[in-house]
Amino acid sequence: MSVTSADRKYFEQLLAQVSTEFRKKHPETSAKIEEWKGEDIAFFRDELYEKVGASISEKWFYTHVKTQQEKLPRIDAINVIAQYAGYKGWKHFLNENAAEPVEVKAVNKLPLKLKYAILASTILAIAIILYQNYAKPTTYSFCFIDKTTHLPIKDSGIQLQLILENETPKNSKLINNCFQGEGEYVEFQVKGNYYKPQLVKRNILTSNYHENVMLASDDYARIIHIFSTSNVKDWKTRRNQLKEMIHDNAKIYYLSEEGVAIELYNKKEFVNQLTLPTRSLKSIKIVESEYEGDKISTMKFMR
Repeated sequence: MSVTSADRKYFEQLLAQVSTEFRKKHPETSAKIEEWKGEDIAFFRDELYEKVGASISEKWFYTHVKTQQEKLPRIDAINVIAQYAGYKGWKHFLNENAAEPVEVKAVNKLPLKLKYAILASTILAIAIILYQNYAKPTTYSFCFIDKTTHLPIKDSGIQLQLILENETPKNSKLINNCFQGEGEYVEFQVKGNYYKPQLVKRNILTSNYHENVMLASDDYARIIHIFSTSNVKDWKTRRNQLKEMIHDNAKIYYLSEEGVAIELYNKKEFVNQLTLPTRSLKSIKIVESEYEGDKISTMKFMR
């Protein structure tokens, strides 16, 4: 949206009114909206959605409110915050706050039919503008697919770490193989049992954005799990296979049910415990593994 110095002044005036409206329920918040921080912004976004039925992303707030840009934000986003401040939209705000409001000329002397034609055209034009400028949140969804089989990943304990700007990451375990959200940008790391971690960064340019993310199988972790659950007579072959998969300086952790490391193994200890006829490690579940080169350097498991 093109911008003049006057437009910028009015936009800042609108932000000041937004701050005043928000502080009616949150008086502890700074009156200067550009000083708001993570929790204030989160509360504002929630309240904005409750009041207007639309919202803005946290990235949008940092880009257009906490810093000054050469251009104003998109008109649909400005309409949303103008509605929060009690206006019908940006144009209504300008008419109410501009030094020289737009004049509405009398049409009393016009023929009746022409009056109706102008009125109908005006209503239609307003309806089109409102329809085009109605701000719907930019939504997205991601589903996770096995890179080898091209099938949805199920029963693999998919964990998602949502990376937020100026906030600590948010961790969640997915119920199925998909997750949804809203905003103009998303960054997350996803991992699952027997799948290698993957970092995803996306600019969301269209609403209802959807993408299938292919996850690569963690084959070594899967093989170690199979070894621990099967009966093999050729222990020597199994030991050699494990030695090939595990780094010489690997650190291997046994976790409690609460996910706390309670025992540490080096490579030799782990291989022995897993392959000797009197082995103590059976039916283990690999929770997490990291690689150095093509060998496992760190591994966490549970029973």
